[in-house]
Amino acid sequence: MTSGARPHGARVRIALDTLRTRLHGIHEGCDSIDAKRWSEYRAALDAGVDELDSELARVTEHHDPEDLDDLLYPHLTRLELDGWRVRATHGAGTDEPGSVSLDLIAYAHRQLDSQHSDVGLPKGDLERIMDAIRDSVPRVGATPKLG
Repeated sequence: MTSGARPHGARVRIALDTLRTRLHGIHEGCDSIDAKRWSEYRAALDAGVDELDSELARVTEHHDPEDLDDLLYPHLTRLELDGWRVRATHGAGTDEPGSVSLDLIAYAHRQLDSQHSDVGLPKGDLERIMDAIRDSVPRVGATPKLG
């Protein structure tokens, strides 16, 4: 093992653990989603994770560890946004005041998509939008959705 592999692994584990924790929180409010929509979301999530896996293999072989966060950020954020979209559209609390705005989610998606052409918001500004999305969802019971 080279000395460069270890920082990659640690940083990737932290990023994936953060995503896992966030998705777990999002999924807590998804009990009311019908089986068909939940299955569609899970299929899209699986495809997104497969794409992330391919990107991980590519970036850890060819990029400086300093660039790793910026290279993985769009993929990780897109997976989180997709979770927020399904939760906001079909999950618990979507009819409550202060529930997450689909417009804000769509705006974040557009900004994320335009980052490769350097016309999107800087990462810090996009992360503030993500924080607003995370904070706008009503908290549900502490028992997580299984499966």
